[in-house]
Amino acid sequence: MAIRVLLCSDGSEASQKTCAFAARLSRAIPLEVVLGHVLEFNRLQYKMIPDFQVDMIHQRAKEMAEAVLEREAGYLRDNGVEARPRLLVGPAGPTICEAARNESVALVIMGRRGQSDLQDLLFGSVSNHVVSHCDRPVLVVKRTGRFPEPDRWSEPLKCLVGVDGSEASLRCIDHLAAISEAAEGMHITLLYVVNPQRAGLEHLSNEARYEALAKMHREGGAQLETSADRLRKLGFQVDVRVEEGTAGRTICRITEEDGYDLSMMGRRGVGEVADVAFGSVSHFVMHHCSGHVLIVP
Repeated sequence: MAIRVLLCSDGSEASQKTCAFAARLSRAIPLEVVLGHVLEFNRLQYKMIPDFQVDMIHQRAKEMAEAVLEREAGYLRDNGVEARPRLLVGPAGPTICEAARNESVALVIMGRRGQSDLQDLLFGSVSNHVVSHCDRPVLVVKRTGRFPEPDRWSEPLKCLVGVDGSEASLRCIDHLAAISEAAEGMHITLLYVVNPQRAGLEHLSNEARYEALAKMHREGGAQLETSADRLRKLGFQVDVRVEEGTAGRTICRITEEDGYDLSMMGRRGVGEVADVAFGSVSHFVMHHCSGHVLIVP
């Protein structure tokens, strides 16, 4: 059974990269693709010109959007992926979130155009909005991520999954369990990160600090094995790994150094104080990781 996805397209370089990654993904995991392009007519409003000219502008924008959809759907078809084009109208972020619900997709795939945290802070981004508000997992495809040659597209997808025992990370395991059709096409590494700078450790003696860190390693390993056993029973190939460092930086480092196709982690809910007050690991990784990032709400 294919996994239903909403693939966001706008004709940009980021969009073309996203289509290329989706084609690669489909070789390892069966996908049913809805190819969406958002038209924001409110950005095409002009003052002091006749309504008929506004209508002409809107019609031309629609024709150009349909041409983009056809071109990118053609690319996907040429690479063995059937895609159903869909033209969407409205503000990009909310419209994509609504389409994901209406189409009952299991995943949203989109590119990220922003080049820096400062650009996102000043101007915002569609990917930021969708990751923060969509009730479906969102795969953000980076220009700097891995794009293997087509002759390697059928290789299993290497996925690094952050696990810390929180509800957010457990939702990642739930999501993988819900798409067990992808088991044969994925090689998963579950990662638990022990922070040696955790508050309170600095007040311990060297021996007590060593024992505390050793306990954290054991507890992390136990959590990993519990999740790994669940996924292995569903047919996934799973490794476990415990590392020391800060969670966000460690995930970014390992993703790049060990050549993972993507990193995956849960997004904490809005009501969780830590995310609101101090930011989140998922936010850090999405903005700083060179690889593709899958965020599970």
